[in-house]
Amino acid sequence: MRKTLFSLAPIALLALAGCNNDTAETTDDAATQAAADAEPITLPPAIVDSGVYRCADSSVIYVDFYEGGRRAGLRTEQNGTSTILNAPQADATATPEAGMTPQTAEAETDTPTLTGGDGYALMGTGQNIQVTLPGKDMQTCKSS
Repeated sequence: MRKTLFSLAPIALLALAGCNNDTAETTDDAATQAAADAEPITLPPAIVDSGVYRCADSSVIYVDFYEGGRRAGLRTEQNGTSTILNAPQADATATPEAGMTPQTAEAETDTPTLTGGDGYALMGTGQNIQVTLPGKDMQTCKSS
C-alpha cells in the first residue's frame, strides 16, 4: 500500500506542475491595454449656482446654472423634474448680422438665450433673469 501511495505522488506533482498562471497575467495585460486605449470619460458640467426666482406673475421657478454658462436646469416645482436648457451651438464660420459690429456679436454670445423643452427659454444670470415658460410670455424673475 505504501508503494502505491509513493508511486502516485510523482504523478500528482506532475499534474500540479502543469498548472500555469500566465493566462491570468495575459488577461490583466489585455485589460490594462484596453483601458489605456479607451477615450477619456467626459464628466457633465458641474452646477455653479442655484437660485429660487419669483416672477412677475407671482410664480416661483428654480434654476440651476451649470459651469460654462451654456446650460441651465429649470424647474417649476421645488422637487420637480428639471428641464435642461442649452445655448445654441456657435457656428465658427458665421458672420455677424447686418448692422451688427463684431463687438456687439461677441457681447450677445456672453449671455446667450438658453432654450429647451417645449417653449422654455431663459436669458441672464444672477439676481435678475428673463424666462419664457410654455404658454406664457417672457417675464422678468428676481432672486431674493
